[in-house]
Amino acid sequence: WQAIPEAEYRRYLPKDDRWKQRYQEPTPPDTANLPPLPEGWVWVTLPQLGELSRGKSKYRPRNAPFLYGGPYPFIQTGDIRQAEGFITHYTQTYSEAGLAQSRLWPAGTLCITIAANIADTAVLGFEACFPDSVVGFIPEFGVEVLFVDYYFRTIKSRIERLAPATAQKNINLEMLQKLPIPLPPPAEQRRIVAEVERRLSVAREAEKAVEANLKRIARLRQAILKRAFEGKLVPQDPNDEPAEALLGRIRAQEDALGGLPLFQQGHGA
Repeated sequence: WQAIPEAEYRRYLPKDDRWKQRYQEPTPPDTANLPPLPEGWVWVTLPQLGELSRGKSKYRPRNAPFLYGGPYPFIQTGDIRQAEGFITHYTQTYSEAGLAQSRLWPAGTLCITIAANIADTAVLGFEACFPDSVVGFIPEFGVEVLFVDYYFRTIKSRIERLAPATAQKNINLEMLQKLPIPLPPPAEQRRIVAEVERRLSVAREAEKAVEANLKRIARLRQAILKRAFEGKLVPQDPNDEPAEALLGRIRAQEDALGGLPLFQQGHGA
């Protein structure tokens, strides 16, 4: 994974100073009840580390045909859930009209779902738009986006518990803005990301090996059963009573009971 080049990053910076009139200094987290951190680490919030904003999809109805079918990739919550960390393909696009009521986010943006499937995350591998059910985070230089991504994966279940208990759970931007994040120095962020990726790679290989072994076990189980019912599992003994003789004895016993099957007679007893 490569960070956003500075020239590319500057394409998304404000063109003038009017944004400063609306700017509010990010609020640091309340650390009163937070655990101590290693030396050199600090508790921060996402707005302190970069831009955190909701996606845009202003037009209603959202499924208006003229919004779609153009050159601009359009990512939704399901794409993020299925991405396994990186969004590398898309199935829907916006037209020029779709882009006009949305926003194009740069490659390297961390996408965070806040509706339906909550707190799923993935990093954009290309420029794309997404709706307001997704929050985008563009890190400042010195902040590893994958470090933030892995932290979200760590606390996903905790975020889900914070969501109101409604038919369709969702969280809001304010909740993410206040979320405390433990931040190490840049060099340590990079080392942590590299080690996490190394260990996850080992875990993926182990999963593949387990899956392959389970398939082999299933095939072996079926082969054992097949051989058992073909009479090939155990050696044949010529002294064994033939199955036909056993069947004859069962019929004789049923005749003696007045023609009732043995299991019915036993059940009624």
